[in-house]
Amino acid sequence: MHGHRVVIADSAQFPRDKTCGDGISPLAVRMLIRLNVLSQVESEGAFRIENVLIQSPMGKMNRSRFDESLGANEYALAMPRIDLDSILLKYALSSGAEAMLHTRIEEVQTDGDLITSLTAKHLDSNVRVKIQPRHVIFAVGANIGFLRRCGFTVNTQNVSLATRSYYSTSIPLPKDYALYFDEELIPGYGWVFPVANQRANIGIGVVRGRHRATSNIEMLDAFINRRVNQEVLCGVTREDDVKGYPIRSDYGTQRIAGANWMLVGEAAGLVNPLTGEGIDLALYSGILASECLHAGIGLSQPYSRLYEAELSRRFRLLFVGWRICRNLLLRRHIMDRIVHTMSVDSELRSLIVKMGLGLESPISLAHPKWLYRVIRSR
Repeated sequence: MHGHRVVIADSAQFPRDKTCGDGISPLAVRMLIRLNVLSQVESEGAFRIENVLIQSPMGKMNRSRFDESLGANEYALAMPRIDLDSILLKYALSSGAEAMLHTRIEEVQTDGDLITSLTAKHLDSNVRVKIQPRHVIFAVGANIGFLRRCGFTVNTQNVSLATRSYYSTSIPLPKDYALYFDEELIPGYGWVFPVANQRANIGIGVVRGRHRATSNIEMLDAFINRRVNQEVLCGVTREDDVKGYPIRSDYGTQRIAGANWMLVGEAAGLVNPLTGEGIDLALYSGILASECLHAGIGLSQPYSRLYEAELSRRFRLLFVGWRICRNLLLRRHIMDRIVHTMSVDSELRSLIVKMGLGLESPISLAHPKWLYRVIRSR
């Protein structure tokens, strides 16, 4: 903890479930390596995924190996958040952090831009306590109500709605990070992420307001039926309740840091608007926030500026490109042509996989060389 006293406050008791797609992208795997917890995550049951599979609205499909598109030893994982988050909490506690679990932050007191105190309620005893932190990092996900109550401005124009559950299958699942851009979901998508040989997190993410005539549960059931008809899934049995959650991908539309506070992960809108992946950007921004805080204190500089500047350098153009690409998905024939070109052009395939995972700017795809390859492909 670099000599800092760190207290983690969470309204839940651990282990606790977290509604999520459970996909741990290659970038997230890199972050777990930095935290020195990858071996523990893998030893406790994370399912290794070797490929990314993309299917276009018209049914064209491409399967790409991560180690071929990104480089040797690159892969993804999938693991239920009830397990992953427990591992990360244990790691933090073993590193010297303290935990206030089953404790809800109810109020944030400020003096201008400075957070002076937090009012917390212990849910077991209903006792309220006042905390006077020197620094605060908010990692509250898409809890829009909490952020607004705390005085943060939240842009809800880039909020999608996701619905998922866990399913068992009668046959082993391919080791694919599978994304289906079905005609019925565009500009949304569906996913099948195996968390075990015959168990998967299956869900859909749709843009709010574009599918008003059908409930999300009905759309999820229809998505699964299409995969069964496609013989991707067989003998599917739902194991858990269907759960829904918002996905915020509005990074760049609000303040994410102040005098002594920072927002990380989805609280800062850091979710990939193409794939809904957020674990990787949450880990990245959380690590960055801690590094900037430590460096800023040591240099007697405003660490919020360091944090905002580094996030902007890394993600501002990336999110602009991702949003442009998402809007292009409204044009189904464009998505169909791109997926077809990926199947015949290995260089372009590698670029698009990197782009989708946040390892290459989508703006690169606008280069005349790549546009020409997409247009001329047959």
